[in-house]
Amino acid sequence: MVPIVREIHLDINSLAAGKLGVIEFNTLPFQPKRIYWLSEVPAGGERGHHAHKQLTQLLCVPSGSVDVDIYEGRNVARYHLDSSSPALLLKPGLWRELKNFQVGTTVLVLCDENYIEEDYIRDYQIYLDWFSDHND
Repeated sequence: MVPIVREIHLDINSLAAGKLGVIEFNTLPFQPKRIYWLSEVPAGGERGHHAHKQLTQLLCVPSGSVDVDIYEGRNVARYHLDSSSPALLLKPGLWRELKNFQVGTTVLVLCDENYIEEDYIRDYQIYLDWFSDHND
């Protein structure tokens, strides 16, 4: 079964002077408490090999492109994100890997909670064990 990931369509306007993208917080399924971004990742680079136990995230790519592999247990789906793509809403309990960064890519991430180290699962085998325990 393919992981369930919800695509959120953003208001992206292509103008003569460039693109204008808008995220209205009142249209999101959560109120963001933290925003962070990834940039200047080397071409072809990878980031984000981890899962969250409780955190919900919205990933969008204002510039460049990246592939995002989403695992729900051992089931995986790949999404290609660029500046024209919908954002991805990641529920808790999904393992994610960002791969194949294009030069100049920025990944913007909105989170429903502040940073809590204990929420992270950073080892895939530990994630599979945790997933099995929480999805009987």
